[in-house]
Amino acid sequence: MPLDREHQDRRRKATVEILRDTKVGSQQELADLLRKKGIEATQSSVSRDLQDLGAVRVDGVYELPALAPPPDSEFERVREFIRTVQTVGQHRALVTTDAGAARIVARAVDLEKWPEVVGTVSGEDSFVILTKDIVFLKLLLLRFKKFMTNY
Repeated sequence: MPLDREHQDRRRKATVEILRDTKVGSQQELADLLRKKGIEATQSSVSRDLQDLGAVRVDGVYELPALAPPPDSEFERVREFIRTVQTVGQHRALVTTDAGAARIVARAVDLEKWPEVVGTVSGEDSFVILTKDIVFLKLLLLRFKKFMTNY
């Protein structure tokens, strides 16, 4: 089973890389591109990965969800309280905030319903974000990096 999980993580990571660099119009095309990278993939595994990653077809091409929150979101209003984001293992990120702000920021993350987030656990000045696996953790970190550099 661990080998299956490792293969899935590798396949999903490659899928994210492919979708960021290449316009892909079909699941079969994505499976072919994965095979060119030496990663076995079936149409059903590609379909599950795309669904789990939150990818959607826009104008006939698969795209990953936008990383930045909408400008009127609760998260956008409270992101200024975030101080640091760091990984904790393969499925968690620790977010530190201004004193007393962790609960409102964690709630805002929950309200965003990002596909990579399973849930949050909050304290007073920090909270943990739980993700499905290492690929989703990397997507979460990309999201935080994007909004923190645009702040």
